[in-house]
Amino acid sequence: MVAARPDGYTLTQTPITVFRLPHLQKVAFDPMKDITYLIGLTGYTFGVVVRADAPWKTFQELIDYLFRSQTFPHGVILLTGTGVVPANEFTLAPGDRVKITISGIGTLENEVVVV
Repeated sequence: MVAARPDGYTLTQTPITVFRLPHLQKVAFDPMKDITYLIGLTGYTFGVVVRADAPWKTFQELIDYLFRSQTFPHGVILLTGTGVVPANEFTLAPGDRVKITISGIGTLENEVVVV
């Protein structure tokens, strides 16, 4: 879309994540300069929720818990999404390994630990 000629006929629909992408990886476009936002078709309202018996009652308490056992010298971006949702019986246990491979980028692998 960004490389298309401005012919008055080229139109696309894109998710709002197009504005987040340049903060996560190198891209060949600037969504604030290279595209023109015409209209919002849908919107999402998200909330951060936890179980009632969770040890965190505020967003700050959740952040403090995250930083309790991890070091983020350059800050942190915590991304979530609406992908595959496992059954309620599914759970990870200490010692399990989570491995994500993206072709052309690499593999991220972490062991599950109790914090």
